[in-house]
Amino acid sequence: MSKLEKVKIVSKNGHPKAELYFTADFKGYYCYPSWKRLIKREVKNGNSVFTMPIRFFEEFLRINKEICGDTDNIVYDKDSIKEFYGYTTSSTEFYSTQLTENYIKKWVGYDCPNLIKYSVNIDRHKNWAGFNFLMYENVLYSSSAYDTSVDELTDTEFKAFEKAMDKDWYCFQKIKEAYENQNAIVDVKAIENEVAKYEQEVQRLINTYQSELTEFGKKLPERMLDCGFSMIYTSDDDINKKISLLKTKGVRNVDYLNVKFPEDYFSVCNSELIFKKFKELANCQIANQLSIRTVLD
Repeated sequence: MSKLEKVKIVSKNGHPKAELYFTADFKGYYCYPSWKRLIKREVKNGNSVFTMPIRFFEEFLRINKEICGDTDNIVYDKDSIKEFYGYTTSSTEFYSTQLTENYIKKWVGYDCPNLIKYSVNIDRHKNWAGFNFLMYENVLYSSSAYDTSVDELTDTEFKAFEKAMDKDWYCFQKIKEAYENQNAIVDVKAIENEVAKYEQEVQRLINTYQSELTEFGKKLPERMLDCGFSMIYTSDDDINKKISLLKTKGVRNVDYLNVKFPEDYFSVCNSELIFKKFKELANCQIANQLSIRTVLD
C-alpha cells in the first residue's frame, strides 16, 4: 500500500507549492472538484508525486488522512524553503516566497489585510505549548478599526516595503515607524514610565468630574442595540511615538490609552455622549488632545 514518504515545500515562479512524495503509484486520492486542475500528479520511478498550491496542502492531508497519516508524523525534505508570505481577501488567498514589488502593491490594493509570514517547521520541533505544527505563523502587519501592529522586520523586508510603497501612505508610515523603533537603543522602562505618567494625568482629570459624569449617565436612555466598547486616544505626537515604540519592543499591545471612565457603558452612543460631556466639563489642553473611537460588538 502506498504511503506518504515526505513533503517538500518549493518555490515555483515565486509561489510556494507543496510536493508530496508517495512510496508507490497512488491514484485514489480525494480532493474538491475545483482543485483538480491545480493539482499535478507525476509518476517518478513508479512513485506518485503530487504538486499543489500551498493553500491546498493542509486540507489535502486532512481529507486523505488514511493514506497521508497523522500530521504529527509528516516528514519534510530538508531542502524545503524555510518561509513564505501570505494574505487573505474576501474571495481568495495570495502567497509569495518573496516580498516583491508587485506582491506588495497588490496587497496595498486590497487595503493592507493581515500579512502573515509563514515559517516551515522543517525539523518538526514543538512549540512552548507542546504542539508540533506543520508551519508557524507570524502576523507581520495587522490593522483593525482601532489598532495597527507591525512585527519585527528584517532589513530585507523593510527595504522591500520601502521600494514598493508610496512614502505618504499610512501603512508605510507605520511600517517605517516600527522598523526604526525596533532598531532604536532606548531606556524602555523610562519611556514606559513617561507614558504611564501621562495616562495617570488623564485618569486624574476624568476622576475630577466623576460625580458630574455619573449623574449625567443616569439621565441617558438605556440602549440595547449598539453594544460595543470604546477606546480613548491622544493627539499628543510625543506620547503616540512612545506608545508605538513600546509596542515594537513588546511591552505594550495597544495604541489607545489605559484610562477608564466612572462606569462602563455598553452602549457606544452613551459612551460617546459621556466622553463629549467630559470634554465640555474639563475644557483644558489635555482634554482637547483626547478623542474616542467606538467599535460595535
